[in-house]
Amino acid sequence: MASRPLWQRILIPIGLIVAAVALPIGMTYDLVGVERVDVQVESCDFVPSGTERTYECRGSWQLADGRTATGPISSFGRLTPGERVEGWGNSKRATTSLVRSLVPLMMGGIVVLGAVAGVVVSLRLARRARRDR
Repeated sequence: MASRPLWQRILIPIGLIVAAVALPIGMTYDLVGVERVDVQVESCDFVPSGTERTYECRGSWQLADGRTATGPISSFGRLTPGERVEGWGNSKRATTSLVRSLVPLMMGGIVVLGAVAGVVVSLRLARRARRDR
C-alpha cells in the first residue's frame, strides 16, 4: 500500500467509511418508525415470476398516533383479501414478519463489518510495509 500515491491512500479508507455508513442507512430506511399494527388486507394480485407463484398484496393499518396508512404488504405466507393479520408497519409499508424486514439490517451489518475489517487490514499492511523499509 505504501507504493500507491497519497491521494489513493487517503481516498480508499474514506470511500470505505462512506460505504460503511451509507449502505446500512439506505438498506434499513423502511425500518425507521416500524411498530406493531393490525393489517387489513385489501387486495392481492398474482404476479408471474418464473416458476414461483408470487402475490403482491396491498392493505391498510392504523399507526399508534392515529394515522391510517396504506401500502404494500410483504408476507412469507399467502394472504387473502379481507383477512386481518398482525404485523409490523410504518407510514409506507407493512410486513407480517419482522424477520423479513430485518434482513437488510443484517446485510448492512455485514457490509459494515467487512469495511471495518478491510480498513484494519490495510492499515496493518501499511504499517508493516513502513517497518520493513
